[in-house]
Amino acid sequence: MARKKKADDAEAAGTDTAKTPDDDGAKKKGGMLPAIIVAVAVLAGGAMAGGVIGGGSGAAAAAGPAPEPTPTPMALGTVIEMDSITLNLVGEGMHFLKLGVAVELGPDTVEEPPSAPIYDVIIDLFGDYTYADLLAPDARDVTKEQLLAQLSAIYGESIVRVYYTEFVMQ
Repeated sequence: MARKKKADDAEAAGTDTAKTPDDDGAKKKGGMLPAIIVAVAVLAGGAMAGGVIGGGSGAAAAAGPAPEPTPTPMALGTVIEMDSITLNLVGEGMHFLKLGVAVELGPDTVEEPPSAPIYDVIIDLFGDYTYADLLAPDARDVTKEQLLAQLSAIYGESIVRVYYTEFVMQ
């Protein structure tokens, strides 16, 4: 009876505070929807992870692992890295070049060549360049070819390539 009186009072006041079965159901469904979406997302994510981690099944898995590619050997001789050297560049201003060089020895070379003549060639060659000369797009390639030519004149076929390990100008 108290319930009916409360409902009658609410009707008289123009408000509806009485609960109906439909109201409870709507609230429960609205509250359950996000939980259902999260559950479906978690299950779908787990299924995908299982396929990726487990490797899945099918023709690819039945065929076995793919053969590893055979690396092609590079025909490199022994590479000797020289200590970096800092050189003053020709021209106005105080510009310098910090240069690191490595030389690759020919396949028939049995002894490491002495380093003093290599440094001497580097100093003579780069001592004639200005900062602007070495900024040219092809300057590194040109100087590398010149360096190799001068070293080949001294060492013959003992040195087959020259690499720059450091080339910093300021």
